[in-house]
Order: sequence, then structure tokens, then C-alpha cells
Amino acid sequence: MKRLKLVLLLLISLLPGVAFPQVDCGCQRVMPDDDPNFKGQPENYEEKEAQAVIDSYRSFFFRQYAITASKYACSGKSAYAKLCGSTIQRYIFYNPDFLTRLRAGASQGDQFVLAHEIAHHLLGHTVRAYSFIRGKGQQEAIKLVYESTATIPERHLHELEADALALWLVIKKGAKHDDLTAIFKALPGIVPFYDRDKESDTHPSFAMRERMLERQWEKISKSDYLNRYRADKPGPGRNPRSIARKGNPIEEDTEGAYAFELRTADKALIKGLNEDEKVIRDSLTRHARFFADLVIGEQFQRPMLTRGNNTVATTDSRSLLGGIRLGVGPWYKASRAEIDVLLANSTFTTQALFGSEARTTERFNSTYLQVRPRYVYSRMAHRSVNYHNSGWMATAGLSVTVPLELQYVNYGVVAYQSPTQQATLAPVVGVGYGFSNWQNRNGHFRAWVLYQPQSFRFTTPAPDPIRATVHTISLELSARFW
Repeated sequence: MKRLKLVLLLLISLLPGVAFPQVDCGCQRVMPDDDPNFKGQPENYEEKEAQAVIDSYRSFFFRQYAITASKYACSGKSAYAKLCGSTIQRYIFYNPDFLTRLRAGASQGDQFVLAHEIAHHLLGHTVRAYSFIRGKGQQEAIKLVYESTATIPERHLHELEADALALWLVIKKGAKHDDLTAIFKALPGIVPFYDRDKESDTHPSFAMRERMLERQWEKISKSDYLNRYRADKPGPGRNPRSIARKGNPIEEDTEGAYAFELRTADKALIKGLNEDEKVIRDSLTRHARFFADLVIGEQFQRPMLTRGNNTVATTDSRSLLGGIRLGVGPWYKASRAEIDVLLANSTFTTQALFGSEARTTERFNSTYLQVRPRYVYSRMAHRSVNYHNSGWMATAGLSVTVPLELQYVNYGVVAYQSPTQQATLAPVVGVGYGFSNWQNRNGHFRAWVLYQPQSFRFTTPAPDPIRATVHTISLELSARFW
């Protein structure tokens, strides 16, 4: 956090009319300094070489910003993108010894690092920070630039977005998957914040960056996906200084994918997360462990009733149901447990033939509570845009019917006794489709089609027991409120 405040102080100090203490490695030191930690080290990665790399990557974009490569030798830094001067000149400062050693360990290493810094400019990260800080106090600037409403620090997203665009750029220049592997193998021995044991507080963990780049490789390496990343095309309403935050596929893909990877991290990845990411992961998963849905639906019923050993003709019925659904188990796992507690009603009549005419003999109006513990198997696939996921689900379980009230009417055709309804147990199965936005705890909607051969059991004073198997198909909609 101290380092973060230092960077913000530097950016604020560049604005007219605001005075802050000067810090090392800023725009005031465009040329290499005399830091004793770097004296005597080779500097054979010349500015004209770095500039040629930058210019070759800029050529892929519609808006080709002027970006200047400049050597420096600030202790603890490798390369970074920065805006300098009142005219907002774009620089990429780099440590020549770092790029020399990285290229020796991975042939595409220097290309990837420079492409990453170019991406910060092309994606508007440097302008975004500069614009937010203008006219704001230091604490407000820190909050705006480095915090996100989804609990993910924007600084983390900036680094991952720059990684994604850098990957796109080096692939366009012919890099292979082995080149990417070599880069990440070489980096920890050269730069402190790439060391697995010395994580930076302003960057995502090394393990997460590897995971995200592997994920991006699968997308970006496909030819039909590459054109999405030429995102810096001018258009109506676009900010001429930067790519707009909304509508950029890199930003959309990165934020959703980062949140998804943090939530679904396995033990190996969790071990590699830094402390900030562990806090973010806990926040993102907290509401995924338990949920409660409001349920409303309609059921269609076909009773099959017997009185004693005789089958009795009945009428079909339809009615509303509603209640609450509770669940445990993260949404992104294949399996979870749910239990429904629903209030429902069934109304049907029995029929008898008198000559050629069917007459109603009885009317059963049952109000009951249904308790349905169920197992759910989910195939809700992740979509990286805006934290959305959707997909199909299947369920199987039991349904316990607990009668609350039975209204019985005998129309006097046959002198049947008034029955009493008993609790029963039946299986339930179904399929469903769900849509969720996991950035918002309320953004979850599901539709289920369920079938149960619901059992109704009645007792009467007379020795003519009544049993009904009510074939019930219900269409249920639910929305989460926790």
C-alpha cells in the first residue's frame, strides 16, 4: 500500500497547481540515473531497438499513439508505462539489463514485456489514472483508481488486461505456446514481484497470471477471435484519449474470467494466490455458499383415484404454488443440495356414469405443504462477460406432502363418508435452466419443469380406503434474494 500511495503521489505531483514531494523513477528522470545498484551492468538493449519493437506493435491498431522508449535504471523496476508532461506524452521506461537478461532466458521475453507496457497505453490505463486524479484529493484518487465495485482492485484488472493484449500482440508476431512457457519460467529469477515468494501488493499473483494467460491463449490463438482485440477503433462517443471501459472485449473478458478463476480456484491455485486475492476470493464466494430463492409456479395434475378395489373417474386440475427454496453448495460446482418448502393446492372431482351422462359425485379441495429435498446436477457454464453464467440443470429427490386442510363435498349421489387426508412421500425429478449474474447477489433466475407421481392417501370411517396417484407436472420460476 505504501508503494501504491507513492505512485499516486507522483501522478498527482505532475498536475499543474498541485505540489507534492518528488520521488525517484518518475518523469523527471527520463534518462538513466546513477543508482549504484546498476553501475557496471551491461546496457546493450538500446533505445532504438526498444523503439522498433514498440512501433511494430503500434502498427496493429487504428489509433497509433506516439509512444517513446526510454532507458532508465531505477532499483527494483523492470519496465513501466507512464504519461509525462503537460502535453501528455506517452513513455515506456525500461531497464536495459532486465530486457537483456530476459531475452537471454526467453527469446520472446523482451517482446512480451514491451507489449505489456504498450497495452497499458492502448487500453487507456495511464490516461484513466491521470484523469481520475485530476482535481481530486489523494485518498479519493486512491479509491477511484485502485478499487472496483466488485471488490476486485482495478490495478489487478489493469495488469491482467495488459497481459491479455500483450499475448495477442506477440501471437500476431508469431509467438508459440512454448515461448509463453519460457517467459514465465525465466521471469521469477529476474524481477522481484514475479517471484512466487515475493508477491507484489499491486499486481495479481504469479500463479493467477499464468492461469489467466493459459485461459486467454485458448481464445486468442484462434484466428476468428483475433479481430476482437483490435479494440482501439474510433467510434461515436469514444474518448479520443483512451479506449472506453465499456464494450472492450479485453476488459469484459478479463474481469469476469478473473472473478471466475478466483471463485473456482483449486487447492494448487489457492496456494499460489497472494493475500489480496485470498481476501477477494473470500468476498466473491461468501454469497455462493448458501442461497435462498423465492418460488412461484403452476402445476398441472391428473389424478388416478381408487376407492377400495375400484377405479374412479376423475377430472384434471391446475393450480398455483409458491414458497421458498434453500440451497447449499457453490453455484459453480457440478453438485449441490436444495430443499423446497412450498404451499400448494389441488382441486379435483370424481365422476360417475348415470345412463350415458357423467355426473360429479365428489369434490376434493386439498391445501398442503410440500417439502422437497433434492440433489441438483448443474451444467451452468461460465460466460466471461459481466459475471454471467447460464446453463442446464437436472434434479432428483423426494417430495413430502403434509396436508393442512381438506375440503370435501359429496353431491349426494352416493352416501360416501367424509375422508381425512394423510401425509405421503413420493419421488420428484426435473430439468431446469438458470441464468445468473454473480456480481449481484440478486441477479439469479431459474426455471424448472418438475414431475412427481404425487401420492394422496385418504382414510374414511367406512371400509372403502381412498388412494390417489396424482401425476403432477409443475412449471416453477425462482429468483434469488440471498
